[in-house]
Amino acid sequence: MHQDLLPVAALLRNDQEIDALRKEAVELGARVERAKVRVTEAEAALVKQRAAITENIALQADLDKKHKSVAGRAANLKAQLEGGAAMNYDAALHQQALLQQQLDSLDEQAFAALEASEALEAARIKAEDRKGITEVMLRDALDAQKRRRPDLELRFKDVQAERKERHTALRPDLRIAYDDMRDRKKPVLVTIVDDICSCCRMNVPPQLVFDVLRETKLVVCRGCNCWFAGIEEPDDKGDEDDAAE
Repeated sequence: MHQDLLPVAALLRNDQEIDALRKEAVELGARVERAKVRVTEAEAALVKQRAAITENIALQADLDKKHKSVAGRAANLKAQLEGGAAMNYDAALHQQALLQQQLDSLDEQAFAALEASEALEAARIKAEDRKGITEVMLRDALDAQKRRRPDLELRFKDVQAERKERHTALRPDLRIAYDDMRDRKKPVLVTIVDDICSCCRMNVPPQLVFDVLRETKLVVCRGCNCWFAGIEEPDDKGDEDDAAE
């Protein structure tokens, strides 16, 4: 690497570490927010299950009330038939059959509600467990954020101070070019791999390759305008593996 690029590389390391610290801080916060969303969803699911159970209990109570009412009417009608008090015997028999159909239907509905109550209770237990798990996840996320944040903030201040010193000390023309590349999300320092720029993949003329190799002057890629930091050997491992096969 050319001597003039050494302070650039040091400044770039500062910026990359700052970016990494910011990313970690954001991820810690995002983890907490995701955990909060899961807790909210789990709580909503549990409330929904409890409401369904309450509704099912009310349904069973209503069915039981209706069953008692119909059963009472059926018992009275049966007593009338057996005592000969029914004025229209055939009509009374028809009415008795209808009441029995209602009782059978109510029995079926009550059985279905009973089965549903078992399924709803199982779902409630599952929702309770899920809520407990999400609450543990939230506590873990909050604890991780609480433990790590002070170190992140301290390191961020130190690197920021170091970065400011290096940025100020950088040669003005390099500083302007560096800031421009960072603003445009460029990697700043690139390498030549097999006569090709590692960033933009443009071919690098032999003379420029030679200049980079000798480290006698700064060389900028004609494609992405980044500085060439050096030359890398191409990765031949894949070719060797292909040959072995």
